[in-house]
Amino acid sequence: MSVMIEQGAIFSTVRLGGDIGICAAVELRGVLIEAISSGLDIKVEFAGVTALDITTLQLLWAADRAADRAGTKLLQSGPIPAAVEAAMDLARIERLTVSSR
Repeated sequence: MSVMIEQGAIFSTVRLGGDIGICAAVELRGVLIEAISSGLDIKVEFAGVTALDITTLQLLWAADRAADRAGTKLLQSGPIPAAVEAAMDLARIERLTVSSR
């Protein structure tokens, strides 16, 4: 499991890797709050994700809404791995709530 944030001048980048599930929820929530609090648009990178659960999808959905209320955007950065696609299928989510840019 890997949850990291990199604050840039234009974006906050949240990088996810490995098995992101309930055990990562507290850490992911803190990173997303930090990113939203920066006031910058947020890029979420999924490239290294090998597994993802509904808790993670719920946190991303909530972060997307919180970013919108804060006047920022939550953006997908890069391709979506098969593990993420599988989690969305199981949750019956047609696509991620974050925009691809």
